Amino acid sequence: FPSHDRTGSLLLTRTPEMAEDYQRHCKNVLCSYPTLSDYIRQKVVANMTGMHLTVNRFPYDVEPDVSHFVLWNLNEEPIQNCSHFVHLCFDPQFFHVCIRENQPHHRSVKDIQHYHVFVKRKAWDPTVPKL
Repeated sequence: FPSHDRTGSLLLTRTPEMAEDYQRHCKNVLCSYPTLSDYIRQKVVANMTGMHLTVNRFPYDVEPDVSHFVLWNLNEEPIQNCSHFVHLCFDPQFFHVCIRENQPHHRSVKDIQHYHVFVKRKAWDPTVPKL
């Protein structure tokens, strides 16, 4: 799962290539929209309310078997509700899930509450009954 530094803080970084792609994307978006948040509201979660889970197009540099999603929390639900929603999408019996929110000074989309969701399929266990 995502790495931690010596203080225990979560390190969420992109590869240099992915960071460059993301910066280029942001620059292009800002040619057409006043802010990244405006773009997200109009293109990514248009006409939606509540919580919306999307694949992160510019994922952090995590292990190859970890998928990176973004949970857009449009109604600013409590984290417990967000966690419940994610676990409805990814059954904890079959998936490891890590949900993290970037510190405010590290957020590129500042005024839409969102979480980074990392998902990894658990190893197959023959003792777990099939559904």
